[in-house]
Amino acid sequence: MTSFKAELWRQFYLYKRYAFNYISDFFLLILMFMAIFWGGSLVGGGVLGKSLNALVVGYVLWSLIQNTNGNHRNE
Repeated sequence: MTSFKAELWRQFYLYKRYAFNYISDFFLLILMFMAIFWGGSLVGGGVLGKSLNALVVGYVLWSLIQNTNGNHRNE
């Protein structure tokens, strides 16, 4: 439990120290989702999947991969 608590404090201090980076990353993720969602509906059906579930799952996987690749700046 001590290491979990230490990790929470570490993340808190990183969020506090690099607040602009985290806020801008959050807004970019939202903007990318909106662009994919509205862009896919403009292009036509079937391009991004037959349902909204396919879009959401694909976006979540993409954002996890981006987070994993970009996580090196925190260490």
